[in-house]
Amino acid sequence: EIQNIEEVLTDGNDANGLVLTGLGAPTAASDAATKAYVDSVADDDITGVSFDGGTNEVTVSEGGTSFSADLSSLDDSAGVAANAADIANNTTAIGNNVTDISNNATNISNNTTAIGNNASDISNNASNITTNTTNISNNAGAIATNTTDIAANATNLANHISADGDLSDTNEIQNIEEVLTDGNDANGLVLTGLGAPTAASDAATKAYVD
Repeated sequence: EIQNIEEVLTDGNDANGLVLTGLGAPTAASDAATKAYVDSVADDDITGVSFDGGTNEVTVSEGGTSFSADLSSLDDSAGVAANAADIANNTTAIGNNVTDISNNATNISNNTTAIGNNASDISNNASNITTNTTNISNNAGAIATNTTDIAANATNLANHISADGDLSDTNEIQNIEEVLTDGNDANGLVLTGLGAPTAASDAATKAYVD
């Protein structure tokens, strides 16, 4: 049951906070480094940092060595200016949107009122349509009745023309003889305006009798 290091690491490579001690100095690139080896090659004492605004380079000095990094790619002043312009435009747009929202709220309110009025108008129109339908039906009946009456009047007129023999309304004037022949009962009416009688057969007036 003796295991080599590979078998141990395959079974589990988490030391769980324990220290691996007694390592030899590393020689190959893949050897585990000891603390002594790391301390002998590491120089973490930074002695200076400088920045060249002309070249946008930052230089870090560490012991006897130094390294520089070009920060030109980090210069986004153009982007910052563009963002500032966008922010200004967005601020204006937000102000316009606030106005539009207010206008839309007013329009919604007005439309709600209009919808209510239209609903009332639709109800009234429906009632008027019903009334008009009834009136149309009644008028249709009246038209039919009038048509019948017109036909009857036309028949009566034709019969009258046939019986009278002409269309003249002046040739039917009667004298007193014709009137009395047709009927001599005054039925209680008074005959007025008579002249004073002279002939024995004249109608006597009340003045003459008195």
